Amino acid sequence: MNILTLENAEEQNKKLLKLQGYLFKENFKKVIKEGVIYLKEFPEEPNIYTMLAIAYSETGRIEKAFELLKEAEKKFPEDYEVLFQMGKLYEDILDFDRAIEYFYKSFNITPAEYRGAKADCLNDIAALKYRQGKEDEAIAIWKNALLIDPAHSKAKNNLNHFNDTESGDIDIEFFLNEFHKFEDIHKEKYFEMKGKRKFDTMKEEKHFLKMIAAVWIADIMPLSEEMKNMDSDKLISMYREMDIDYSGPIPVPDPIIDEDNEKILKERFPFLPESGFMTVLAAGPALDYAGLSQEKLTGFAQGKIPMEAKDIEKLKWAYSVGEVLLELGNAESKKKQTELFDKFIKRLNNLLSPEDTRLVLDKIISEATGR
Repeated sequence: MNILTLENAEEQNKKLLKLQGYLFKENFKKVIKEGVIYLKEFPEEPNIYTMLAIAYSETGRIEKAFELLKEAEKKFPEDYEVLFQMGKLYEDILDFDRAIEYFYKSFNITPAEYRGAKADCLNDIAALKYRQGKEDEAIAIWKNALLIDPAHSKAKNNLNHFNDTESGDIDIEFFLNEFHKFEDIHKEKYFEMKGKRKFDTMKEEKHFLKMIAAVWIADIMPLSEEMKNMDSDKLISMYREMDIDYSGPIPVPDPIIDEDNEKILKERFPFLPESGFMTVLAAGPALDYAGLSQEKLTGFAQGKIPMEAKDIEKLKWAYSVGEVLLELGNAESKKKQTELFDKFIKRLNNLLSPEDTRLVLDKIISEATGR
């Protein structure tokens, strides 16, 4: 029997973070090689099962991933993450009914305080309902996801297909919504051009997403003032007419923000460097765990919510986290990635507990792997 002493618990947490780091960098071979060893050392840790299953799935070993998760389901029938990943595997093999069944199982046993995880389940259920042609049912489930977690970005983005939202004072929400429409339109065009229904590899998907973001910044955002006066149909038509050459290198454009909005942001966040608010937003899931919700950030940016001293310190911290995360996303060498990943963990730990740091990494990995 593996007795989990305090010393063992620290070693276990260290190794879990190590596996998460490999997942984050998409080093699935390392996850498998070391995860198999860690599983023997800590057989009662369900997170090792789920990370190993993701790695097996991403390397095309679906049967091995199923075998591992079925074993985990027997050992940990009340572990919501094991059940969620089982749903993901069924989704991968296009068994949508079984996937929905497991997402509901995961939803029902996920503790109420884990709002993001419960909303993840509903978001994925709605997406599958939509793919089954049940649009009204999907919309209702997405709305329920937002009732549980109003800051759930995926559910918001999915609902934006059906609802035109009003822009805020600084139009951040408007341009985020339009970007996701632009991304989805070109994803459809890309699949049609390639004659397939999904990306073959994660590398291909990442290349596509980086290209879309670069083209949006370089070619669409300079038209921001004109866009505010266009109706939805005209905007969609403009997006569809644009052709993108995916064979060339990804441009690295400078971020473009409306001058008036940039001035307002500088006035409201004088303690941040230029374009600092955008870097804060890059901190992603870490913001929620630090108590900086999307609503709160929007309120700060619009001047509707006053900032206290503790808010300013959190924003400075979020800037430092976002800064490293952006660097990490552009790092090419494995050595540089490792250095930046360690730096990223340290900056998260400056404000978050070790458990919250792990949860943030889970979120980031989930977004990076589509799981």
